[in-house]
Amino acid sequence: MPGLCEHAEKTQGIVRKSRQVLDFGLVTRHEVAESEMDIECGKQEISVSSEKMTNIPYLNCVPIDDRKECEKGMGKYNEIYLRPAAMNTVEEEGKIWFALLNRNGICEIDRATWQAKICKIFEEEPLNRSFLYSHIEKMDNNLIFAPGMASKIAFYDLKNGSMTYIPLKALRDNPKENQKEIKFWNTFKYQSYVYLFGYSYPAIIRIDMRSMEIQYFTDWLADVEENIDFGDVNGYFTDGYVIIGDLALIPVGCRRAILELNLRTGHTKIRKLKVSMEGIGGLASINGEDIWLVGRGSKTNWISCWNRRTGHIKEYLLADVEENLMDPFYAPICTNNQVFLMPMSGPCIYEININTG
Repeated sequence: MPGLCEHAEKTQGIVRKSRQVLDFGLVTRHEVAESEMDIECGKQEISVSSEKMTNIPYLNCVPIDDRKECEKGMGKYNEIYLRPAAMNTVEEEGKIWFALLNRNGICEIDRATWQAKICKIFEEEPLNRSFLYSHIEKMDNNLIFAPGMASKIAFYDLKNGSMTYIPLKALRDNPKENQKEIKFWNTFKYQSYVYLFGYSYPAIIRIDMRSMEIQYFTDWLADVEENIDFGDVNGYFTDGYVIIGDLALIPVGCRRAILELNLRTGHTKIRKLKVSMEGIGGLASINGEDIWLVGRGSKTNWISCWNRRTGHIKEYLLADVEENLMDPFYAPICTNNQVFLMPMSGPCIYEININTG
């Protein structure tokens, strides 16, 4: 496997853009706003077809018919529960679950009826606090919630309705955690483990769901903090991941680099890349060889494709994207022949034909 990539190629061809609602159910905030009347009338325009396609900036669902579902343990009914927002979701056997982004609560949607309900709240947190939990994973009967602004990992047992919390360990003598930044942005599950990748929290966490043992991996921390290319140390790991055998590739938000994590041993390695963007905002791949990267910071109007085998990097210019944006896109979505970029602060959806560029 090559080390520091020595060759990068820029392509001036303009990537085709689209404002369509893609048929796999991802909708931009702008398009959801245009459908306001349809949502008010109870029509459902959004579907989520797989776990890989759930990084949706705003997820709107059918209003809850029974307001008592909202009132249980929540005090006065609040209209915000009819407009739930989520960072990501999990779906299984006709049900969708997610942590509310704009309020305290766990939401469940029945795909057959598109009826939604608040099935639980995080009892130890204020009802009106936003961004309590960012990402969600499901393993067996448990939903696992990665802390956003909350200070504990949360586990919800779907079978008996109970909640369990595990406090995050204080890893520094004088922690200077930025309370305005979420703690974890990226998660995935592998075998019996759930991994949480710190955004402002200085660790990778691995949870063994069989024993509930928690491990903290920090051997990468000094390398990242001492060689920052963009922003500050609160932007450790960003959106998306690629798993090849026992190896996981994770984007580093404040470096022109990705992290290689050995899922068997827990060992990590920072791999530097010669790309235009200052930091890596997200990554994805179809074949595990060609890794598509979106940026953050400076030169975010380029998307890069890095070949792990040859070290070759090819870059494409994106039309109408500002050169300097904090987070223009979520991690790319790769299909057989296309790469889609879903906007976070970017102007629209972009589509790249992998065969023709």
